Amino acid sequence: MQSPDMEETIAAVGTIISKWDLYEDSGGGGGVGPPFINKHRKEAEEFIAAVQDLHTAMEYLVSTKSPSTMLLVQGQHLLQAAMNKLQKEFFSVLKNNMHYLRPGTLISNTLLSRTTDSLAISSSNCLSTMSLSVSPSLESSGEAGLSIQAMNDLKMISDCMISSGYGEECVSVYKITRKSVVDEDLYHLGISRSGSSSSSSSSRRMNWEAIELEIKRWLNAVGLAVKTTFNGERILCEHVFSAAPAIQESCFSEITRDGARALFDFPNEIAGDKNLWKKSPERIFRVLDLYEAIVSLRLDLELIFSFDSTSSIRLQAESSLQLLGGAVKLMIKGFESAIHMDSSKTPVPGGGLHPLVRYVMNFLVFLSDYDDVMSGILADWPLHPQSSLPESYFEPPPESGSNDGISTNVCERFAWLILVLLCKIEGKAERYRDFGLKYLFMANNLQYVVGKVRSSNLQHLLGGGWLSAHEEKVSHYVADYESLEWSKVTSALNGYDPTAEISMEQAKQLFERFNNAFDEVRRRENVWVVADRELREEIRALVARNVVPAYRNMYEKCRGALGRVADGAGVESAVRLAPEDVEKHLLELLSGAGGSGAGSASPLSSDHSSPSHFESW
Repeated sequence: MQSPDMEETIAAVGTIISKWDLYEDSGGGGGVGPPFINKHRKEAEEFIAAVQDLHTAMEYLVSTKSPSTMLLVQGQHLLQAAMNKLQKEFFSVLKNNMHYLRPGTLISNTLLSRTTDSLAISSSNCLSTMSLSVSPSLESSGEAGLSIQAMNDLKMISDCMISSGYGEECVSVYKITRKSVVDEDLYHLGISRSGSSSSSSSSRRMNWEAIELEIKRWLNAVGLAVKTTFNGERILCEHVFSAAPAIQESCFSEITRDGARALFDFPNEIAGDKNLWKKSPERIFRVLDLYEAIVSLRLDLELIFSFDSTSSIRLQAESSLQLLGGAVKLMIKGFESAIHMDSSKTPVPGGGLHPLVRYVMNFLVFLSDYDDVMSGILADWPLHPQSSLPESYFEPPPESGSNDGISTNVCERFAWLILVLLCKIEGKAERYRDFGLKYLFMANNLQYVVGKVRSSNLQHLLGGGWLSAHEEKVSHYVADYESLEWSKVTSALNGYDPTAEISMEQAKQLFERFNNAFDEVRRRENVWVVADRELREEIRALVARNVVPAYRNMYEKCRGALGRVADGAGVESAVRLAPEDVEKHLLELLSGAGGSGAGSASPLSSDHSSPSHFESW
């Protein structure tokens, strides 16, 4: 390129820049206005092309043996003026299109995404290799078009400035402007640069209800922050600075680093403050919610924060998982210890359901719904050898331990906790002096355990073998109760020869013995209770099968002997119950006036939580 050519290039560029000056001086009145601001693509492209020609001409001039100093100075001044105007235009596009460049708008209006929800990226996960496209559903949408246009304008300006050696000026404007947008988005989600809405120091002064509210807010915010705010910013960075990967990384890292750190400070604070969760076992569910939320975003975080300079965010998220997982393990240990240390000594009236069983099983039912999350936490935490389960007690379900199945450690942990509970209940059963009531107590409580397992995800974790074995144990307890409690009654029905004739005196003695035995059982069991309707009907049916037919036979046999007494004298006093009366009394069996302690406070929680509290989670 000869000097005259250089002079012509400078003159042409000067004319275009002067036209831009005219736009600015007149405020666009009567003219086309600043090209980028007013979306005049032809004028904008003309200006960019002129600047690129100027830069190319200056590079050529520098490479010659005797460059013209005057032309170089003139060209440099002109290039500087052009860059100042482009920097100004760059800021104007960012500011005037702020709504269309918000992360949520970008996600909605484009097919580009780094999240697992819409993984429209190449196998190399390189977004910059893709062309920007409008979502088909929004192809005719003015908002989608404006988003794309603004992104393309920014890219055009940044490409020109970076290639001309003015990338720093472009980047400084971008970082300042976009950081304010990202920080504002996070603020509206409840995430501030000081952490979450509750800091570590303030959390110690807040009650659990207030902290729980903060956790719920964080859970609602974290997915939007990662999949929308950070993802949208990554999309914009990679498109605008597609020609300069290092600048992409620098901009994205500086814009999002503080907000991302603040986002994951909150779960770290919760997990690290034992005073927040050690007082009440059921707080484990909120800790698990935090863990589950981060795990569900793990791949998204790896994709969005894939730069080396943002590796600290990935590490912080992994650290949160470690801390939360550790907290869960400690809470499970504390829960088991609380079962062991339960010191309630007063027997439950009527052999009913013990509050400890109700509380523990409700807790485990809710905990079993987190089996997938628990698999990750307990993967490296098998039962201690001293806590190993007897093979006769538990065999993990066949599907456990497989790639798609639940962790064997999880299955064994639940089985172990229930075993600890049943052992504790067996110890409490020893406080009943009446052996029949002891067996009824064990049947009541084991039936409740079995029912909870059968009707929840615990069935999947413990397997059909466990259920069958414990249902059989319930049947054994019922049989032992029936044998001990009703043996005197059934013996009274077998004290005669059904083939021999019975005298009136023998008949009276038989009825008297039956009445006494039957009344004694009814009186003693008046306050005994079986809360489970199915089990109660099963016990009633068992007793009725053993008592009613035998009584009916004796009744028919002995009533004939008593009927020979003149005018039926002595019949009414001896025969008080017809077979139908006995059957009716048995239908009222075990509906006792005593309670099961269902209204008692939780024996494990300082919050005095009841089963109804779990239902609110």
